[in-house]
Amino acid sequence: MMRLLSAEFPDQFPFHRNWKTTDTHPVYWSLSATHDHVVPLSHGGDPLDAGNIVTACWPCNSRKSGLLLDDVGFNFPENVDALHEKRSPCSGR
Repeated sequence: MMRLLSAEFPDQFPFHRNWKTTDTHPVYWSLSATHDHVVPLSHGGDPLDAGNIVTACWPCNSRKSGLLLDDVGFNFPENVDALHEKRSPCSGR
């Protein structure tokens, strides 16, 4: 959807194919998902373990950085189905 807006309104909603921050509208960074490691590599997390990879919005990924989930107050339910019950929108902060 965002790419369609950029195609229709390139001056108001710019997009760079390599996500160059100076040429891409900030909404791409705040609403798009990226991958993050549950246990950061700097804390011994395995980069190839699929169980160590989750999706996160860019602001949350940046906020977490190389910290452990407990260090930033993020909760990761043991039961993934519980995500639907406990889900709350990201504040982007």
